[in-house]
Amino acid sequence: MAKNRIKELRNSTTPKITLKQLSEKLKEKGLSFTDSQLSYYENGTRLPRSKVADDFWIALSEIFQVDVPYLKGDSNFKNNEQVYEIFSFIGTDKEKDIKLSDDEWNELFSRGINFIENTPVTSVEEIKKFETTLNAVQSINKNKGISPKDTEGEKLTDLMLPRYNMLSSNYKMKVNDYIEDLLKAQTIVREDELPWNQ
Repeated sequence: MAKNRIKELRNSTTPKITLKQLSEKLKEKGLSFTDSQLSYYENGTRLPRSKVADDFWIALSEIFQVDVPYLKGDSNFKNNEQVYEIFSFIGTDKEKDIKLSDDEWNELFSRGINFIENTPVTSVEEIKKFETTLNAVQSINKNKGISPKDTEGEKLTDLMLPRYNMLSSNYKMKVNDYIEDLLKAQTIVREDELPWNQ
């Protein structure tokens, strides 16, 4: 049975959370589990019954403030905020501090592709997040040789146009102003260096 991170997360909190305390926290969320049941679950010797399993994992993810896949041991990243923080380091001085395995780079790349393909962009803040993610994914693709698995060779930058078209005219003007400001900030801009031409 796959190893989850319940015990690891319990022991990494300050102060540490005992199984009894965890049982009480779950009770506050309307779920009743004894500490001995929780011990079986965290050691992977048993799983919660299927009709309460989703509620169990969601409640634990809220208690530990991590995503369910990370809690279950299916992801290397605690949450989307951690992934986006890494994306924001790529292309900066902080990139040298990123220490990831090949599996983690692959997962990071996949999560970036998923964000680019599936997240509606409806505000200037989301456009900036989209641009940061896009640049990070392109950098990972270039520097790590990781390629998109399900875009069938489509340029990642081609995904920007549909999202831009989803914006209201007011937001489109803000995006245009933002792009102009970015271009003004660069002392020399070569056409082949622009993100949409890479």
